[in-house]
Amino acid sequence: MLPIKGTGNTYSFTVGTDNKTSDTWRTLDLATEVIEAIDALPLQSIATFEDYGPVGRTSGKITARAEMCGIIKYHLLCVRKVPIILVAPKPLKQYACGNGNAKKEQMLNAANALGVFPATNDEADAFHAARFGRDILAGNAPKFTFQRINPR
Repeated sequence: MLPIKGTGNTYSFTVGTDNKTSDTWRTLDLATEVIEAIDALPLQSIATFEDYGPVGRTSGKITARAEMCGIIKYHLLCVRKVPIILVAPKPLKQYACGNGNAKKEQMLNAANALGVFPATNDEADAFHAARFGRDILAGNAPKFTFQRINPR
């Protein structure tokens, strides 16, 4: 797992695995890493995910990603009782850069402009998603499409 980066009360992180045995084991490894990271953080008020982008030729293995996110969402909603915010890639880019078609470099530059220097574009996306959720929690909901899911 990459280090958890925090600014104030906002934390962001990305995970990775070298497991090449199967999509199922890779998915479980990644979900386990995320859950361990979540459980190591102070009590959360909200969790924000960059939601799935459009499915197309370049979308990769959407089923494995969906399974992993389902495991994590279940843990957050049913075990930790934390609300979830889902924001699609285009609104997240619009929020971060003012352009829904922003490139990876622009997302990195937008984080840099805020004094955060992510090592990868995935970290930049995670940082902006965390800011998005923090703004919603503070009552300053961004004027972009998102979905909030509350625990039962």
